Amino acid sequence: MLRVRMISGEEVASIPLEKFREEPCDVKSLKRRLSQLKDMPPRFRQRLLLQGQTFEDTANLDSAMDLELVLMPFADVSEAQVNDLAAAAEQGFVNEVESMLRLPQDPNSHDCSGFTALMRACDSGAVEAVRLLLEAAADTELADRTSGWTALIMASQRGRIEVVRLLLDAGAEKDAADRSSLTALMKASANGHVEVVRLLLAAGANKDLAENRARTALMVASECGSVDVVRLLLQAGAAKELAGVGGYTALLTAAEKGHVEIVRLLLDAGADKDCKLPRLGSTPLMLASRDNHVEVVRLLLEAGAKMDLPDSFGRTAVSFAKHSGNTAIVQLLSCATIAKERFQECFSPWDRREEPSSARHGEDAWQRRHHDCNMLSDVCFVIAALIRRKCKWNKEEFSKKLQSAIKLLSEAVCVFLS
Repeated sequence: MLRVRMISGEEVASIPLEKFREEPCDVKSLKRRLSQLKDMPPRFRQRLLLQGQTFEDTANLDSAMDLELVLMPFADVSEAQVNDLAAAAEQGFVNEVESMLRLPQDPNSHDCSGFTALMRACDSGAVEAVRLLLEAAADTELADRTSGWTALIMASQRGRIEVVRLLLDAGAEKDAADRSSLTALMKASANGHVEVVRLLLAAGANKDLAENRARTALMVASECGSVDVVRLLLQAGAAKELAGVGGYTALLTAAEKGHVEIVRLLLDAGADKDCKLPRLGSTPLMLASRDNHVEVVRLLLEAGAKMDLPDSFGRTAVSFAKHSGNTAIVQLLSCATIAKERFQECFSPWDRREEPSSARHGEDAWQRRHHDCNMLSDVCFVIAALIRRKCKWNKEEFSKKLQSAIKLLSEAVCVFLS
């Protein structure tokens, strides 16, 4: 039997030797086992004595013995030693980190720049150093003294996948925010680190938290052009219509920046294509027209964005395109307008000027038919756009989109004829 007692004589553990025959054990392994006991510090602060002599970590435990356990306080170290631990952790010098932790040195001290050894290791991606520091009970919730970054925020910003996984397994707070209210998810989203975003979402990170400018992870990713991150956030159910400071939604932001694929993802997810900035009244179509994003304009038109909506100053998308001098966008918008007008001329059931006030359907019926006609023209415009862009999709995707549009057209015709 192997017995471990405190200096006071209190028994800590009693382990049958059979355990060691099944699983060979050394002093370091025993210390790790002891550290799992209630109120027991990490192995770095434990000293095991045999007959008053320190038992080295590499010594094998293969016979009956009585060991004494001494718990060490943290050593009183200089600022230079604190800096040395942080530097060794950052560079991944595992042996040096192990040696300093066994002094034992407090892993939670801040260096001269306000960072802990864990933060340094997480920032540089030194996985084994991070593992050691977590074993030494390094605090995952400490923040640096300048920006308020935690170890998880720093690792997420850098895209350190394995480090993020270690921190989450160690119970790091996934929604901790820095002094700008930016979380690990927002940092990873802004930098396009898809796998880190996936890890954080799987761990239950709040996808709709907002930073100081009221931007969520989806808005940040939409602004930075992180297509795969946007796709992942939308699949996770991130709110599409939340607006940041100034009223910018994810779609307004992506349209203004010209991020075509992100605009496509947001439209497919059902984002409001005609949302407006509260003060200026600008829509995604206006912003894309103003900033010369032809493909974004095309996407929005195909999605049925309204071309004739005015902003707070009475300007439409065409006005913005003309002011920017982009003839391609002006032509695109003009053709779309003409197509709708001609469809209405050809398929309106009657001309209002020829309808007497006592007509069988009456004024209300005319208004309803006029609305139905607009509905039909919108659907036909979408079908025409689909056919025009057939080369953009594979056969299966094109067929699926076209069938969906034709079904919608059939429903619209039934309403029109009823």
